[in-house]
Amino acid sequence: MKTLLASSRARRALEEEREAAKQAADAAIAKVNSPTVSSDAQKPASSDPTTSKLPLGEAHAEEQYARNAAAKAVGSASRPQMAFVETDLSHFATTTNADAFFDLSYEPVLAEMIALIVATEGPVLDAVLARRISRAHGWQRTGSRIVERVEEVARKCCKTSEEEVGTFYWPETTAPGSTVLWRPPADEQQRAIDEVCAEELRSLATLVFDPTKGEEWTLVQMARQLGLMKLRAASRPRLEAAIRAITA
Repeated sequence: MKTLLASSRARRALEEEREAAKQAADAAIAKVNSPTVSSDAQKPASSDPTTSKLPLGEAHAEEQYARNAAAKAVGSASRPQMAFVETDLSHFATTTNADAFFDLSYEPVLAEMIALIVATEGPVLDAVLARRISRAHGWQRTGSRIVERVEEVARKCCKTSEEEVGTFYWPETTAPGSTVLWRPPADEQQRAIDEVCAEELRSLATLVFDPTKGEEWTLVQMARQLGLMKLRAASRPRLEAAIRAITA
């Protein structure tokens, strides 16, 4: 009975979070479509590679946020869950400057990119955030200096939570530790288990949990949702912790 009550409460919390997500997406889209949004043209990038470039315009940032929020919004019978969507950073193509990456004057550009990624994908793991920023600057590898630079800027503008797998950066509108809906991958944008925060794993456990089945069955269902063909021993502890959290 205690297990059933815990599962029921968690499901109600998920439904409330879905409705809040839909409302947030609608509001973001309405803001983008509002005539009050600036439509100033983006200034062309400087040809001088040593000069830091202007950050992305607010209209573009809000438009990207709205599009990703809409893609994740819940409400249709055909897609009863939110979907995980990677951030489209193409609007930053004319403002990124790899040569200025470590310059203090370039920090506003990095901060804006980080804020958009966290708003779209958050809670997002530090390693994933650094990888997104690195790829946007044309680097195939994400070295320690890049990771440290991204972390330095991200900690100034984002809330965090700490786990054994690393630091998770949270959207401005979501308090660390609060309920996070499970977001299945969209368009095969699969995430590793370690890239999903504990709160979202608990939501996944709640989604597939069946009190008539055993823990092993729940683990298999969670692994399938995560896109894993086989559940390895190294992947089990975080999933087991999520199951214990909703059944304790």
